[in-house]
Amino acid sequence: MTKTTTCVYHFLVLNWYIFLNYHIPQIGRNEEKLREFHDGGRSKYLTLLNLFVFLVFWTLFHYDRSLVYPKGLDDFFPAW
Repeated sequence: MTKTTTCVYHFLVLNWYIFLNYHIPQIGRNEEKLREFHDGGRSKYLTLLNLFVFLVFWTLFHYDRSLVYPKGLDDFFPAW
């Protein structure tokens, strides 16, 4: 299972880099898209979503650890 997970991870990372190497030069050809990319575009609204997810995760973690991080995962992930 570890090899499969590693292969899937590397496949996704490779696809992400291929996408970025294709997409960013395409943005540079269109001045309007370049301005939107420079100003953050739609991704600037994700900051509030990230904050919400962060707060919900840690609130649930402190309320009941097993809801988000079962004891069985302690063998796989280090405590730090």
